[in-house]
Amino acid sequence: MNNRVENLTACEKCKNICCCSSGCEISLDDLKDFNKEILVKILQTGIVSIDWWEGDPRCDYRGNELLDWEKDVPEDVIEEIKDIPLGVSKCYFLRIKNKNGKTIDPAWGGECLLHSISAKCLIPLEHRPLAASTIVPKDENHPRCISSKRYTKKVISLQYLKFHSIFQEIYFEIGVDYPYKDNSVEELLKYLK
Repeated sequence: MNNRVENLTACEKCKNICCCSSGCEISLDDLKDFNKEILVKILQTGIVSIDWWEGDPRCDYRGNELLDWEKDVPEDVIEEIKDIPLGVSKCYFLRIKNKNGKTIDPAWGGECLLHSISAKCLIPLEHRPLAASTIVPKDENHPRCISSKRYTKKVISLQYLKFHSIFQEIYFEIGVDYPYKDNSVEELLKYLK
């Protein structure tokens, strides 16, 4: 279903702009399971940040429902959130931390913590978040890459909307920044498919 790709030649052509602009989003499709306890353990690996879409992706800046918010959103995601009221102030999601990033980090960019000099992600391809591992080069003339419509920041934030209250609790409870450790990748792999 999800064809993971690693095209280092294409990455070199565009100067690894994806990994250099931010850590990739982690979709619910990437995780074996999700609840508050698992969220805390994922954050404790020191690799993952809670980030958010400012406002509700289904609304304009005034809180009015956008007529086309469902465009490019998979049917199963629309179905899962159809009964969730509009108007959240933050639509939380998980992503790999940026270098010098924090555990709670509404970053507007920064190089991915796991991006190495060799342009290879430290997470093995078979476990790499789908937002990163389903990216394919757009075409020969435009080396900017595109991600599957299912794994855009907007769709991933909407996937997590059903867990909004858990994110709110963690957002207000977490009082530390979890550091990266030598075994952080191995710890995160316990929770990734």
